[in-house]
Amino acid sequence: VQYDVVAIVRGGGSQSDFKPFEEYELARLIAGYQIPIFTGIGHDRNQSIVDMMAWEQKTPTKVASVIIDYNFDFENKLIYMRERISQLIEEQISDASNVLEQAKRIIRLASPKAILDRGFAIIMQDDKIITNPNKIKKDSVIQTILKDKVIHSNVIKKTKNEEQKK
Repeated sequence: VQYDVVAIVRGGGSQSDFKPFEEYELARLIAGYQIPIFTGIGHDRNQSIVDMMAWEQKTPTKVASVIIDYNFDFENKLIYMRERISQLIEEQISDASNVLEQAKRIIRLASPKAILDRGFAIIMQDDKIITNPNKIKKDSVIQTILKDKVIHSNVIKKTKNEEQKK
Protein backbone atom coordinates (compact mmCIF):
# COMPACT_ATOMS: atom_id res chain seq x y z
CA VAL A 1 0.00 0.00 0.00
CA GLN A 2 1.36 3.38 -0.98
CA TYR A 3 -0.83 5.42 1.37
CA ASP A 4 -1.06 5.84 5.13
CA VAL A 5 -4.71 6.89 5.21
CA VAL A 6 -7.70 7.32 2.92
CA ALA A 7 -10.05 10.27 3.32
CA ILE A 8 -13.53 10.25 1.87
CA VAL A 9 -14.85 13.79 2.05
CA ARG A 10 -17.67 15.71 0.48
CA GLY A 11 -19.18 19.08 1.05
CA GLY A 12 -22.80 19.83 1.78
CA GLY A 13 -25.69 18.84 -0.42
CA SER A 14 -29.10 17.36 -0.41
CA GLN A 15 -30.10 14.21 1.46
CA SER A 16 -30.28 12.30 -1.83
CA ASP A 17 -26.56 13.03 -2.38
CA PHE A 18 -25.80 10.68 0.54
CA LYS A 19 -27.29 7.63 -1.18
CA PRO A 20 -23.93 6.26 -2.52
CA PHE A 21 -22.63 6.23 1.06
CA GLU A 22 -25.40 3.85 2.10
CA GLU A 23 -24.29 1.11 -0.34
CA TYR A 24 -23.45 -2.26 1.26
CA GLU A 25 -20.52 -3.08 -1.09
CA LEU A 26 -18.74 0.24 -0.38
CA ALA A 27 -19.31 -0.15 3.38
CA ARG A 28 -17.94 -3.74 3.26
CA LEU A 29 -14.79 -2.61 1.40
CA ILE A 30 -14.20 0.21 3.90
CA ALA A 31 -14.72 -2.08 6.91
CA GLY A 32 -12.09 -4.54 5.65
CA TYR A 33 -9.59 -2.06 4.24
CA GLN A 34 -6.02 -2.48 5.50
CA ILE A 35 -5.38 1.19 6.30
CA PRO A 36 -7.53 3.72 8.18
CA ILE A 37 -10.31 5.41 6.25
CA PHE A 38 -11.62 8.72 7.53
CA THR A 39 -14.96 10.04 6.42
CA GLY A 40 -16.24 13.58 6.39
CA ILE A 41 -19.16 13.28 4.04
CA GLY A 42 -21.85 15.28 5.68
CA HIS A 43 -22.77 17.59 8.45
CA ASP A 44 -23.09 16.92 12.15
CA ARG A 45 -26.65 15.70 11.67
CA ASN A 46 -25.80 13.22 8.84
CA GLN A 47 -24.49 9.71 9.34
CA SER A 48 -24.20 7.06 6.66
CA ILE A 49 -23.41 3.34 6.76
CA VAL A 50 -19.98 4.20 5.31
CA ASP A 51 -19.42 6.57 8.26
CA MET A 52 -20.14 3.73 10.66
CA MET A 53 -17.51 1.51 8.95
CA ALA A 54 -14.83 4.22 8.90
CA TRP A 55 -13.30 6.67 11.33
CA GLU A 56 -16.07 9.21 11.14
CA GLN A 57 -15.19 12.87 11.56
CA LYS A 58 -18.47 14.32 10.22
CA THR A 59 -17.03 17.14 8.07
CA PRO A 60 -14.15 17.50 5.60
CA THR A 61 -12.64 20.18 7.86
CA LYS A 62 -12.60 17.79 10.83
CA VAL A 63 -10.95 15.06 8.70
CA ALA A 64 -8.23 17.50 7.63
CA SER A 65 -7.77 18.63 11.23
CA VAL A 66 -7.31 15.04 12.49
CA ILE A 67 -4.76 14.26 9.79
CA ILE A 68 -2.85 17.51 10.34
CA ASP A 69 -2.83 17.01 14.13
CA TYR A 70 -1.64 13.42 13.74
CA ASN A 71 1.16 14.48 11.38
CA PHE A 72 2.15 17.32 13.70
CA ASP A 73 2.38 14.92 16.65
CA PHE A 74 4.29 12.39 14.52
CA GLU A 75 6.79 15.02 13.38
CA ASN A 76 7.28 16.19 16.97
CA LYS A 77 7.93 12.59 18.07
CA LEU A 78 10.48 12.19 15.27
CA ILE A 79 12.22 15.41 16.28
CA TYR A 80 12.29 14.29 19.91
CA MET A 81 13.62 10.84 18.94
CA ARG A 82 16.33 12.40 16.73
CA GLU A 83 17.38 14.71 19.58
CA ARG A 84 17.31 11.84 22.09
CA ILE A 85 19.38 9.58 19.83
CA SER A 86 21.89 12.40 19.30
CA GLN A 87 22.05 12.95 23.05
CA LEU A 88 22.57 9.23 23.72
CA ILE A 89 25.31 9.05 21.09
CA GLU A 90 27.04 12.08 22.63
CA GLU A 91 26.82 10.46 26.08
CA GLN A 92 28.28 7.20 24.77
CA ILE A 93 31.10 9.06 23.03
CA SER A 94 31.80 11.01 26.21
CA ASP A 95 31.77 7.83 28.33
CA ALA A 96 34.06 6.06 25.87
CA SER A 97 36.37 9.08 25.86
CA ASN A 98 36.53 9.01 29.66
CA VAL A 99 37.29 5.28 29.65
CA LEU A 100 40.01 5.86 27.05
CA GLU A 101 41.56 8.68 29.09
CA GLN A 102 41.54 6.47 32.21
CA ALA A 103 43.20 3.66 30.24
CA LYS A 104 45.84 6.10 28.98
CA ARG A 105 46.58 7.22 32.56
CA ILE A 106 46.91 3.61 33.73
CA ILE A 107 49.20 2.78 30.82
CA ARG A 108 51.37 5.85 31.54
CA LEU A 109 51.60 4.92 35.23
CA ALA A 110 52.46 1.32 34.41
CA SER A 111 55.07 2.15 31.78
CA PRO A 112 58.66 1.14 32.53
CA LYS A 113 59.72 4.80 32.40
CA ALA A 114 57.13 5.80 35.02
CA ILE A 115 58.19 2.88 37.23
CA LEU A 116 61.84 3.86 36.93
CA ASP A 117 60.98 7.53 37.60
CA ARG A 118 59.41 6.45 40.91
CA GLY A 119 62.73 4.93 42.04
CA PHE A 120 62.22 1.30 41.12
CA ALA A 121 64.65 -0.80 39.09
CA ILE A 122 64.34 -3.43 36.40
CA ILE A 123 66.63 -6.46 36.65
CA MET A 124 67.63 -8.21 33.41
CA GLN A 125 69.61 -11.33 32.76
CA ASP A 126 70.39 -12.61 29.25
CA ASP A 127 68.25 -9.80 27.76
CA LYS A 128 65.18 -10.93 29.70
CA ILE A 129 63.42 -9.14 32.55
CA ILE A 130 63.73 -11.16 35.74
CA THR A 131 60.64 -11.23 37.95
CA ASN A 132 61.50 -14.41 39.85
CA PRO A 133 64.66 -14.01 41.97
CA ASN A 134 65.11 -17.79 42.05
CA LYS A 135 66.23 -17.57 38.42
CA ILE A 136 69.29 -15.55 39.42
CA LYS A 137 72.15 -17.80 40.46
CA LYS A 138 75.43 -16.99 42.15
CA ASP A 139 78.08 -15.79 39.63
CA SER A 140 75.34 -14.69 37.16
CA VAL A 141 75.77 -11.49 35.19
CA ILE A 142 72.79 -9.14 35.56
CA GLN A 143 71.90 -5.61 34.54
CA THR A 144 70.07 -3.30 36.92
CA ILE A 145 68.24 -0.62 34.99
CA LEU A 146 67.62 2.59 36.93
CA LYS A 147 66.14 5.91 35.86
CA ASP A 148 69.38 7.31 34.38
CA LYS A 149 71.87 4.43 34.50
CA VAL A 150 72.34 0.72 33.85
CA ILE A 151 74.48 -1.10 36.38
CA HIS A 152 76.22 -4.28 35.21
CA SER A 153 76.88 -6.69 38.06
CA ASN A 154 78.17 -10.12 38.91
CA VAL A 155 76.09 -11.81 41.57
CA ILE A 156 78.31 -12.86 44.44
CA LYS A 157 75.68 -13.62 47.02
CA LYS A 158 71.85 -13.92 47.45
CA THR A 159 70.02 -13.61 50.79
CA LYS A 160 66.39 -13.52 51.85
CA ASN A 161 64.81 -10.11 52.34
CA GLU A 162 64.04 -10.12 56.06
CA GLU A 163 61.98 -6.92 55.71
CA GLN A 164 59.36 -8.77 53.61
CA LYS A 165 58.66 -11.19 56.47
CA LYS A 166 57.47 -8.46 58.83
